[in-house]
Amino acid sequence: MHPPKEIIDTEMALIHISVILVAVTAVLYQLEVSFDPLVASGTVILMRNREDSFKYAANVPHYHKWTLMVSSAEEVSTSHMKAGKTFHLYSDIPLLGRQEIPTKVVVYKPYHRLDIQTHLHLLEMRISMNFTDTHKDDVPFTKLDCAIHARRRSYLYYSTLLQVLRFVMKSQLKGSLLNMKLLLQT
Repeated sequence: MHPPKEIIDTEMALIHISVILVAVTAVLYQLEVSFDPLVASGTVILMRNREDSFKYAANVPHYHKWTLMVSSAEEVSTSHMKAGKTFHLYSDIPLLGRQEIPTKVVVYKPYHRLDIQTHLHLLEMRISMNFTDTHKDDVPFTKLDCAIHARRRSYLYYSTLLQVLRFVMKSQLKGSLLNMKLLLQT
């Protein structure tokens, strides 16, 4: 006995839809945007001079004090802070547990700019911190501009996971910059 024609038609339609979805997913995975997509950005005025603010931000072992997603940090190389220096950040992610995030300094311009790049499969990001002087009533302050860009460029990543990541990282960055501001006021 053969199944009714309606069931066969429905099964064939589902197979065609599945094939189309797989093909679209494969195309979106292969095509890339021409830029590193912005995940989050923020600005904060720090109540310290630029040198002190930069030293604080470049002190990797203390990242857990002000960044919300980092639970600890460990230097891999014992060299002074410079471009090429590597370290591991650790993050405790619900349901996934403790994650090691290999990280590298890619731009180091003392007292002006610090860029670090993470190398975790779905969280390949470049974090740029720019420090500029600002004054109010002859008191030196520092303006910190921070931007986080995704290093993955596929349209599939851009249209799916990146949107969720933006939602999470915007609040994480905002909280981290507020923590840094509060810690540098004391």
